[in-house]
Amino acid sequence: MSLALDRKGRLKLSERDIEQQLVDALMAHGWRVLRTNKFCSGNAIVVQGAVEPGIPDLMAWKYLYLGEASRLLRNTIWRPARIVLLEVKRPGEDLNGNQYEWWAVHPEDEKRIARNLEDIEDLLYD
Repeated sequence: MSLALDRKGRLKLSERDIEQQLVDALMAHGWRVLRTNKFCSGNAIVVQGAVEPGIPDLMAWKYLYLGEASRLLRNTIWRPARIVLLEVKRPGEDLNGNQYEWWAVHPEDEKRIARNLEDIEDLLYD
């Protein structure tokens, strides 16, 4: 985590620091999280820009238990109960042109801007 201070002497977090806090909190509350802005292959190769411009930084989903598919096989049936797209921003920052366009083209998706844990508090205790 970077330790830069703003003009008032307060800790200034990077977007990456905020993103990691959000991911950790969501996962601790049972959410699965995918970083849509990075795709890894193997242990060292990271391909950035492999997704369409403007797509939110994170996709989080929570599974809903539906029961057993077969008593003999003891399979459980799960389905995503809720999917949320999160665009991570530092306080005071807003969406850029590509992001505004992406959000306008996908009005049916549940999405939000997340600048801190308070912006996702309802997801943590859902």
